[in-house]
Amino acid sequence: FTSNKMAAAYQVSTKISNFDVLHNPSRLKVTNDSIETSSSNTTPRKGFLFAGRLTPEKGVIELIEKWPEQEPLTIAGSGVLEGKVRKLCDSRQNIKFYGTFSPHDHNFYGQFEAIVFPSSWLEGSPLVVIEAISMGVPVIATETSSATELIEQSQCGITIPQNYSTEELRRAVTKLRMNSNTYRRNGLVAGETLFSPETWIKNLESIFENVLRKK
Repeated sequence: FTSNKMAAAYQVSTKISNFDVLHNPSRLKVTNDSIETSSSNTTPRKGFLFAGRLTPEKGVIELIEKWPEQEPLTIAGSGVLEGKVRKLCDSRQNIKFYGTFSPHDHNFYGQFEAIVFPSSWLEGSPLVVIEAISMGVPVIATETSSATELIEQSQCGITIPQNYSTEELRRAVTKLRMNSNTYRRNGLVAGETLFSPETWIKNLESIFENVLRKK
């Protein structure tokens, strides 16, 4: 499984108790040099980003409706709700509809203070969260999704209730700004260690070795 929450849900329905969890790796290459460079980078990041499919389970409609009026938010993605999302964005001066962006343009995340991941689904190990964290960009995520596991491991972000309020979003934004340098460095370190392809390969090899020993 790619998350503990997914594994736990499967365990309930199948009664299988023995499983392994292997989070997806980041596709970014993070080094000690890039950590030092980014940690000392004083270029201000501005605004917040939702990046993902525009579908009901991703929580994008609720996010737009509850987003604080004074905070800038960019919506990036496409999907069945695009028409409704565009109309909602047009009605809010502080919310911009960006549309699709290249999944290989990792610098896109680095423009923003944080990404917001309001999914109401368990998710697996969402790449948008892993790669944002690996860029030193913190995440605000709802407690239902497995993004909370990635936040806990990296110490790069904040968890909010699934049925969050505008005030809870506002408090999360304030906390992120107060600890922005710490979150940035924590994320970069996680990208080099926890979420690196090298760590993923080692963990996968360990799973295979454990399986073979049990035969």
